[in-house]
Amino acid sequence: MQIPKNGGHHALEDFIILVYSVVDDWFSQLPRPLRQRGYPPAFTDAEVVTLEMVAEYMGFDQDKQAWQYFNQRWRNWFPCLPSRSSYGRQCANLRAAKQQLQAALCWEMGATRSSVHRVDGFPMKLCHFKRAPRCRLFAGEAAPGLPEGDKGFIRPVHQEELRQRALNLQTPLRRNMKDERPPEPVKEFMRGRRSVETVIGQLTERFNIQKLRARDTWHLTVRMTRKILSHTMAVFLNQALGRPHLQIAGLVC
Repeated sequence: MQIPKNGGHHALEDFIILVYSVVDDWFSQLPRPLRQRGYPPAFTDAEVVTLEMVAEYMGFDQDKQAWQYFNQRWRNWFPCLPSRSSYGRQCANLRAAKQQLQAALCWEMGATRSSVHRVDGFPMKLCHFKRAPRCRLFAGEAAPGLPEGDKGFIRPVHQEELRQRALNLQTPLRRNMKDERPPEPVKEFMRGRRSVETVIGQLTERFNIQKLRARDTWHLTVRMTRKILSHTMAVFLNQALGRPHLQIAGLVC
């Protein structure tokens, strides 16, 4: 797809059209339709995913908020927008398709073809410490306590597990540890950390990724998938428009 590289800001109408064009192109190139039986929905999957990504970009991180906004202001653009409950179900059922789309965008940008990748994490609060003994959310998957920072990856158990997978993880060292690595790669590694912190900041502040709003792993991954996809789409459009990749706030004027 060809996107005009004017490098400037875009109105929300232009942004919706750009996102829909990318999403619809991807759906049209699938080797086989997502649904093998029954009639396709009147409100297409490309329209659903488009609204999800635009809503997340605008800060509407709940289906109810997004549906109300588009129903009130964009009904003439999306005349087949279904009821709120049907919209929410269609959003959730497209989780796997959105994960595939996100991988396709990363491939287009060349991210998956590199042998070097940056990794980091962030905590997600399930409940207050006082309620922790009674909390049953994500039983067996979450534990009470404070999260590990970047240097937590230094632990030998993590390093050994990664070595078994043929992965070489480089981390910052603690102050009392001697760094025997060549200085130039370490400096480059530390400079690259700024982009990681920028992305986590965007996911936290604009996309509210640290707000749980889920009671099980399946619904959590539904929420995480669309937030990460929306961020990836913004980076993809920046690259296509010749803009700095991580200046996602300036995509819409």
